[in-house]
Amino acid sequence: MTNFPTLDSIGKRRRALGMTQQALAKAVEKSQSLIAKIEKKSAVPNYNTAVEIFEELERRESAGDRKANDIMTKKVITLDFYDSMEKAALSVRKYAISQFPVLKNGTLVGSIRAKDMLGMQKKDVIGSHLSDLLPTINKETPLNAVRELLKDAQAVIVVDKHGIIGIITPENLL
Repeated sequence: MTNFPTLDSIGKRRRALGMTQQALAKAVEKSQSLIAKIEKKSAVPNYNTAVEIFEELERRESAGDRKANDIMTKKVITLDFYDSMEKAALSVRKYAISQFPVLKNGTLVGSIRAKDMLGMQKKDVIGSHLSDLLPTINKETPLNAVRELLKDAQAVIVVDKHGIIGIITPENLL
């Protein structure tokens, strides 16, 4: 048997979402006083109004289920394994970013951070100074999983069958 939501749950769900009665009323194009009466059990909405209210609450609850695709930076600046430290340093300045995924023959092989470049000679090949390979995920990965990965990694690379499609850093979560 399917459990349908009860009218008693409207106020609790609304508050859990941080919504005011006014905000819910506006979203479903009803009056705030009607929402208040429903929550106080002094009014019973018609079927269509109840469906609209529950659909709005469900839509907002689901909106909390954001995915990697929702926050990733789509323009990913990569460096090549055989690039010189001089080129990498120019990229740091040009793009104002401090870490780069590194590719070798189109395959992700590691990363390099600006602080990894300190002490390198201009002609050094960055491939000999790589940091660990950054974790890779797909665009549907939930943000709670991304948060966990970023506890131990500087960034997370978003990939699909064609290659890198995005990058997520802690700043993307703010």
